Amino acid sequence: HTHPTSERLRVIDGTVRFGSGKQWDNGKLKTLAKDGEMSIGPQEPHFLRAKGRTMVEVQSSGPFQITYVNAADDPRKATTQ
Repeated sequence: HTHPTSERLRVIDGTVRFGSGKQWDNGKLKTLAKDGEMSIGPQEPHFLRAKGRTMVEVQSSGPFQITYVNAADDPRKATTQ
């Protein structure tokens, strides 16, 4: 996904694995542990996964938006059965 503005993420507790690019690639994942920080520029495609119970702080200028590279991945558009 991307954001229209830059984003800064800090791991408060737990572990986050993140990577840059339009498609998920396990080979690009980098690990951030507690107190780790990362910055992503505007419109820079990225992906992440929390490992276990994780708490993060996200800083950005508003309004905060998420645009999915693949619209089918957007959980807000999931159909209910």
